[in-house]
Amino acid sequence: MARERAHENFVEQVIEAQEIERRRLASDIHDGITQRLITLAYRLDAAARPCAMTRPGIRTTRRGT
Repeated sequence: MARERAHENFVEQVIEAQEIERRRLASDIHDGITQRLITLAYRLDAAARPCAMTRPGIRTTRRGT
C-alpha cells in the first residue's frame, strides 16, 4: 500500500511539473511572439513615414484600405 501511494504521489508530482512547464512555455511563446509583432508593426510604420510624405497613397495601399 505504501509503495502504491508513493507511486501515485510521484505521478502526481510529474503531472504537476509538466503542467507548470507547459504554462511557462505557453507564456514565453505568447509574450515573445506578441512582442515581435508589435516591434514589426512599429518598424513598418516608421519605414512607411518617409514614403507617405512623398507618396500620400502608399499608407492606404499598405493597409489595404
